[in-house]
Amino acid sequence: MKKIFVILTSVIAFVLSSCSNDDIPVSQATTFKIDPANVIQPFSYEINPGDLEGVDSDNSLRVRLLVYNSEGVLVQSDTQFLSSYASIMSTSVNLEKGDYTAVAITDVVEKDGENITWACWELSDESSITTAKITDLGYIGGQSKILGIGSQKFSVSEISKEIAINPTPAGAVLCVMWRNIHTFSDVDMIVLETNRSSDYLVMNSNGGYDVAVENDNNNYNWRMAMLEPSNYPSSTNIYGYYFTFPINNISFRFRIDPSDSESVYTDAMPFNINAGSEYYFEINLCDPDFDNGISFGGFEINGNRSVSGRKVERLFDGADAQPITDNCIKLNTFIQ
Repeated sequence: MKKIFVILTSVIAFVLSSCSNDDIPVSQATTFKIDPANVIQPFSYEINPGDLEGVDSDNSLRVRLLVYNSEGVLVQSDTQFLSSYASIMSTSVNLEKGDYTAVAITDVVEKDGENITWACWELSDESSITTAKITDLGYIGGQSKILGIGSQKFSVSEISKEIAINPTPAGAVLCVMWRNIHTFSDVDMIVLETNRSSDYLVMNSNGGYDVAVENDNNNYNWRMAMLEPSNYPSSTNIYGYYFTFPINNISFRFRIDPSDSESVYTDAMPFNINAGSEYYFEINLCDPDFDNGISFGGFEINGNRSVSGRKVERLFDGADAQPITDNCIKLNTFIQ
């Protein structure tokens, strides 16, 4: 019996000694440093200083990390909430040897304790990198709607390493200005509308993303920004910021909705909207440079300003719908 025990012990020892280290998965600690500063940095055009800077005190900057293996399967994830774009997310995860793609996503949310009560974006189907989808939830959001995305491919070996990811904006910011909004008493709404739109993007195997664009036979079915003058009884000029995904061959136009007649449209303004760029659009209902008529325009900030203010015929008549010329502000303050 003792001889049998010795033989079995020898066999077990031989089997264990013949195992290669490569057969035993070894996890290595990988540290990620995610710097969101570049998400907000390209957007410097502000009507009033501070419009686009920082994160409101009642909001948080959500930073999400998704790590995919070489098969595109999600193997690790983490989420942190920061107080500003100047903060850096630092986290460590254990990964086996192999090739990976790390994706970082930033957006602004409202929280109540551990619960998110408001967000502009929804992440879904993230278990695979080729199905991960980020969808616009339909809120205007202003500067809070700016979405950042970044990715990094890397390999894990026996040596621990640090991976740096610097997300950049996934779209563009539009500043829209409405001037002399009470010039006409019978204007109910002024809308900046488009003939194309995009409500979501999907990730791809390279760690990038593809934008899904909607187009309905060139019809202007999408509202980018809107203003109801009656909501601002004490204001003459109103502006807002809007975030949109990059879209080529998109056209913008203003629509003026009177209460007692059909809508009136400006000419189309064609653009290629690029991620990280800024754009300015304006309509002035009482422009002294156009004989106190209505003018409109748009341009890419720090870009080509060939699309500028153009005159639109007088649209309204009547004693109570005359332009208030004393408060007119020149359009070329911004369009030169």
